[in-house]
Amino acid sequence: MMPGWWSQPYRPDGSAAADGIGKQLGTPSLDSLVVLLRETAQNSWDARPAGDTSITVRYAVEQMGDARAAAFAALLLPGPAGDVRDLASAVGADSTLLVVSDRGTCGLGGPTRSDVDAAGQQPDFVNFVRNVGEARDRELGGGTYGFGKGALYRVSSVGTLVVHTACRTATGIERRLMAASLGHSFVSSGLRFTGRHWWGDMRDGVIEPLIHAEAARVAERLGLLGFADGETGTDVYVLGAQLGDHLDGSTRSRSDGAVALASAALWYLWPKLLDRPGRPRMDLSVMVDGVAVAIPRPADVSALYPFVAALEAIDRGAGTIHRRRQPNRDVGYFAVEKDIFVGRADPVVDAVAPFDGPAHHCVRMRDVELVVDYLAGDPLPDPYQYGAVFRTTPDKVVDECFAAAEPPTHDAWVFKPLTGVDRGTVEGAVKFIRSELARFVAPAAPTASSDVAAPVGALSHALAGLLAAAAGDGGGSDQRGGGGAGGGGGGGARSSLRLDGPAHLVVRNGEALVAQRLVLQADLGVRIEASGIVAVDGGSEREAPEGAPLPQVVGWEAVDGSWNAGSQLSVTAGGPLEWTVFVRPAGDSATIVRVREVSS
Repeated sequence: MMPGWWSQPYRPDGSAAADGIGKQLGTPSLDSLVVLLRETAQNSWDARPAGDTSITVRYAVEQMGDARAAAFAALLLPGPAGDVRDLASAVGADSTLLVVSDRGTCGLGGPTRSDVDAAGQQPDFVNFVRNVGEARDRELGGGTYGFGKGALYRVSSVGTLVVHTACRTATGIERRLMAASLGHSFVSSGLRFTGRHWWGDMRDGVIEPLIHAEAARVAERLGLLGFADGETGTDVYVLGAQLGDHLDGSTRSRSDGAVALASAALWYLWPKLLDRPGRPRMDLSVMVDGVAVAIPRPADVSALYPFVAALEAIDRGAGTIHRRRQPNRDVGYFAVEKDIFVGRADPVVDAVAPFDGPAHHCVRMRDVELVVDYLAGDPLPDPYQYGAVFRTTPDKVVDECFAAAEPPTHDAWVFKPLTGVDRGTVEGAVKFIRSELARFVAPAAPTASSDVAAPVGALSHALAGLLAAAAGDGGGSDQRGGGGAGGGGGGGARSSLRLDGPAHLVVRNGEALVAQRLVLQADLGVRIEASGIVAVDGGSEREAPEGAPLPQVVGWEAVDGSWNAGSQLSVTAGGPLEWTVFVRPAGDSATIVRVREVSS
């Protein structure tokens, strides 16, 4: 018998209607592609084999094209009986296909029918393809297949998915291919149908997936990705993908949709994108029509840098432990880091950012380390920002409390519907986080000083550390000469230069540099030398910390734009009087800029 569609009738004892399933996520406040990425990434993460195993996840936005459209149409058309939607509209050459793939996962294994005992197996196939809202079956997992897949159906204009998986069974790796569709309930020949439909093989009166060689043959005909020998994982194809709209109401292009997915991965999966000892990672990529979307390193994004630093502090054991006394149990770890906000210039960063401007938030997550949300605290004065992280402990009881507080979209901790220990644990943690943020912000107003906190790690791919301060030595509009040790114009003689304001951090040609402005006092000609000094508590030193480079003077720029490389500057009579010297700071240290007049 040829594969075809089968529509589910209502059973006398009741069945789940497609209308209700389609509404199970409610009306999320998040962008539809953000919800899709969060839910599918969570499902893939929960589908890892036992142990600390890294996985590969790939998102692709593609135009279907003539050949693939013809193959899909030949197999899937006409669509399910009684469905008012036009499946043909999603399998045309210009249609958009969204592909979600994972490798290194277990695939969708277990029985292929809901009425078969799993006998100790993970029933992933029936949970994803057939059932709805199954309870979590993985300890410390992120969510459920039943609710997560709702995001996929909602993005499809025709509510239709094609699922291709390779999983391990008792007889080896098995390929499975099946389509599923959610429409609306309807009546046909006096029978009521739920609006749920499946495409596959009819075996023993039940629609089943294509398996083994037949699944591989049809997958190749459809132009699906396929699996290498011994490889397991799952590919989900969202037909007629709707990529959402821009704020101005215009529809996203395929490229815009891919950028939004990459942005969502950056903001909500960044802990999984980091290389950290003892923590498995997610190798994630986003493609649009075969071209990769560049996703920046989380530590190189100014607004994310303090969150990354806070999570690393927790990893080092430097965080604060939140402990609940009744019952006596460690609930979570908290850390917060302060930084300078330097703006955003990357569309991948901006596309679906959860907040504008500088960070003043706490990232909340369970031990699985999938970002739940960004809880806002009070902001710091410009240009400062801060980022905090609260991560629950791996205690199973604690994890269940916070899992119960998450809605189907896993994007908040809602404790009010909870009772007893569950409510007390979550509500206590929320109060603890807010208290810690308030305590951090209260004394954080900067003092009157020329020092500037400069986040080199967030500004420059080439510099790895955090620049703690950048101060012009003797800087200020009333200062003369270099001042202090090494300053020029001794013995009370009037210096021919002054520093104009404090040193500050700038980005020049993509590199973070310390800049110091100076003004010559007379049009007489002068020779000036600048140096960068490593600052330490109580003074400075010319030797960099062990293993770190010394600050390096890059060059000088005049007010008219002329450039002079190197540490020394000779200005002839009649030359420009206003200059800026640029110094490349040493990583993980503070830098002092010194400028002095030298003999000709």
